[in-house]
Amino acid sequence: MIRALIAYTPSKDMDVFFSPSNLPSASGGMGTMFDNSNDRECVKRDNGINNALNARKEVHFGAGKTYSILCDYDGGLLGVGRELALVFNTEEHIANLLSAGNYKTIAAVLNPYIARGDKFEPPKEKNLGAWVVNEDVDYVYHWTAETGWVFTPLLKDGHDAEIFKHELVPLKNVDGSY
Repeated sequence: MIRALIAYTPSKDMDVFFSPSNLPSASGGMGTMFDNSNDRECVKRDNGINNALNARKEVHFGAGKTYSILCDYDGGLLGVGRELALVFNTEEHIANLLSAGNYKTIAAVLNPYIARGDKFEPPKEKNLGAWVVNEDVDYVYHWTAETGWVFTPLLKDGHDAEIFKHELVPLKNVDGSY
């Protein structure tokens, strides 16, 4: 399990309701949804979409503030990193992605927890900093209009809090590498 924190700093104020129809076509859309009991029993795709539509809440994104969500699986460069770099490259798509709250995965198919019937948890509004180390994530990705996607791995070696005093590395190659 490679976990990722995905952060977004909007360039403009936006109010967004998560919408599966506003996902980039290359994202694979919302795929097979899993129930919250054991991940072996699939929830039908339409039921997952209905769950997401029923659980979503409007999210206000304030210009210049930072918002973040967690992704519990495939958080590495060739999973979440690749998907963000190749597919989520407009501010509207990124805001829509985050407006669903936390995800099981966004690599290959999107599986927001609200699609499984879980309670909606809005994106956390907090600037990136040393607190991220306490989130037990392996990668941090951040998008701004000025930089596009940037990232850093967290090595969990006791020095990770220092990394936020420096710039994150651009996520610029199509394979998610730098």
